[in-house]
Amino acid sequence: MIIRSYDGITPKTLHEQLRDFASYAELPWRRQARLCFLLIDLRVMYDCREQEANAVKNTAVAAKIGEMLQSIKRIADFSKSIDNGDAHASAAMLAVAQMGEIWAKHYSETLPVNFKPSRIAGADHLIDYGSAEVISSFFGIAATVHRIASDAQKVIAAEIDERPDQSGIVWAAGSRLPSLYEKFMGRFSIRTETTTDGISFVRKALQATAIRDDISVETVRSHYKTARRVKAP
Repeated sequence: MIIRSYDGITPKTLHEQLRDFASYAELPWRRQARLCFLLIDLRVMYDCREQEANAVKNTAVAAKIGEMLQSIKRIADFSKSIDNGDAHASAAMLAVAQMGEIWAKHYSETLPVNFKPSRIAGADHLIDYGSAEVISSFFGIAATVHRIASDAQKVIAAEIDERPDQSGIVWAAGSRLPSLYEKFMGRFSIRTETTTDGISFVRKALQATAIRDDISVETVRSHYKTARRVKAP
């Protein structure tokens, strides 16, 4: 793939930014031009990989929403069963309310504001500590959240195309640019306490292609090591 320009980046703009880099300046002009075209290709592929990585992140969010929906739906369905007079659901609701009453009796000093003791109508010997009201309110909120989350999930699912998780910057700084350095300039190495010509080229190329302006030497080393681990069988 050879692209003449992309997002304001052209062989001319790249040449102007790279011409003060010694290893580039020493190349014949045809090799310089070829390298500049390949750097434009790199920027295009970088953007594609970043979009793919974002799609994966959104897919993970959608999956999380799906898990939440399952839990919320069970709560909402239970609430509907109570409203419809289902005997089993009503009994379960009463048991939960009574557990709330027991909790309130033993831990009255930590009662939430909306736990207000009152007599239960038709059963004056029992005291309702507000638990039934609180739980009913929670069910109502759950039902509303379920509807909103369901709509959100549909929107996300419609826009997401699940793809392999690939990091554009790790690929560019750790794999593609080192390989271009070796193809045009010499052996790429990170084995030094400071920096190397190869690392300097990666940093310069990332800046020239408007991918990263201030990537550090250590970050380039890290991406290079990561990329090599990914390639390893």
